[in-house]
Amino acid sequence: MSGDKRQFRKFKFLGGEIVTFRDGSTSTIKGRGSIDIPSFPTFHNVFFVNSLKANLSSISQFYDKNHSMYFSKDESNIYNHVGKWIIKGTRTLDNYYGVSNLNHLGLS
Repeated sequence: MSGDKRQFRKFKFLGGEIVTFRDGSTSTIKGRGSIDIPSFPTFHNVFFVNSLKANLSSISQFYDKNHSMYFSKDESNIYNHVGKWIIKGTRTLDNYYGVSNLNHLGLS
């Protein structure tokens, strides 16, 4: 999910679907499409939720692409379908894992 419509390369308006967050609050899904974030692979089937302040990634979508994810108390790591490490996340104070390192371009 993304709250920044400028990131969408393709976009289709949707009407009325609701998403519920961990704290019980809800918001309306305004559309869906593909987004391009610099230094990331393109993400497809991303929901646009106008009220979001950060991009949220779906764990199941990573698994659907045959990626593997590993979580610990302090960090997360994502590996592509051939086992190459591509993204590292660091746990934030509000219990999210923010991207702290991208390795999909061979960077370490």
